[in-house]
Amino acid sequence: VRVTLAGPANFVRAQIPPPPPLQGASFEDPVTDNFTPGAPTHWAHQNSGVGEVGVWLPGVPAEYDSIPDGSQVGYVYSGTVPNAAFGLSQILGATFAADTDYQVTVQVGRSKAYDWPNYRVELWAGSIQLASDDNTLSPPAGGWATSTVSYDHTTGPAANPGDALEIRLLSRGEDPETGVKAGWSVEFDQVTFTATGP
Repeated sequence: VRVTLAGPANFVRAQIPPPPPLQGASFEDPVTDNFTPGAPTHWAHQNSGVGEVGVWLPGVPAEYDSIPDGSQVGYVYSGTVPNAAFGLSQILGATFAADTDYQVTVQVGRSKAYDWPNYRVELWAGSIQLASDDNTLSPPAGGWATSTVSYDHTTGPAANPGDALEIRLLSRGEDPETGVKAGWSVEFDQVTFTATGP
C-alpha cells in the first residue's frame, strides 16, 4: 500500500500564558481549619527573625464581620524586637520600568480577637522604596479598610529598569499609643497589583 502525503504537517505549539505578576492574593493556600504558621504560598516572611506570619481561617462573625475575598487571610502576629518591622513579602513576576505607574491595594484588617498594631504597606523596586502607606488607616474591630499605595513615574523616586518589584505587608508590632511591643496582630487580604504604562 502506497501512502502519499500532501505536504508537511503543520503543528501549532500551544501558548501557555505566563503567570500573573501577583500570586496568592487572597491567602487561600495552604488550606487551614484554624491557623497555619509559616509564610503562605507565594509569600515570604519579611525579617524572618521577628514575629510570626501565616494563614488564618477567622470565625465569622466572632472574629470578623466578613472576609473580603475567599475564606482565609494572611496574618502578621506580635513582635519582640524594638523598631523592627516584619511581615509578608512577595517578589512579583514583573520588573520596574521607568515609564510606568504602579498601584497596590490590599485590605487591612483588625480582628475582634487581637489588639491592633501599627502597619505598613510598601512597594519596592530592588533596593528602592517606590511608595508606602504608613499606618494611615484604622479599621473598626472586626472590619477592613482599603490601603492604596501608588507610584507615579513622573514624580516618584528613580529606580533601575529591570529591577524586581516587591510588595511588603508589614506590622510594626507595637501599641499605637505606647509603642510597646506585645501580642498584636494585623491581617491582610485581597491584594491587587496594577501597572499602567505606554
